[in-house]
Amino acid sequence: MSRNLIERTSEFAQQSGEQALSLILLESLQDTHELQRPADHRGDQRSHMFEVFFSSSHVDQVLQMLTALDRGEAKHERGRKLTGIRAAWVEYQQWMATHR
Repeated sequence: MSRNLIERTSEFAQQSGEQALSLILLESLQDTHELQRPADHRGDQRSHMFEVFFSSSHVDQVLQMLTALDRGEAKHERGRKLTGIRAAWVEYQQWMATHR
């Protein structure tokens, strides 16, 4: 999962009053290692990828929070970002279902 995805989700959690969830997300970056980047990688630190593991209850909490935020933001720039972030978490949830 990318640093950017985790940090953006943490920001949305803070904005939603979910400080504990925000902290869990940020701590995941400290509790894991960065994956090796290909030699031709050109992205900045936000694009760095990490091997992270979240509980299914935390993933459910993230998806509920993003869905609630997305309901009122669909026509705005933030709404498009939320939709992409939510899609990434749905993909992670599906990956969890097949790899645990």
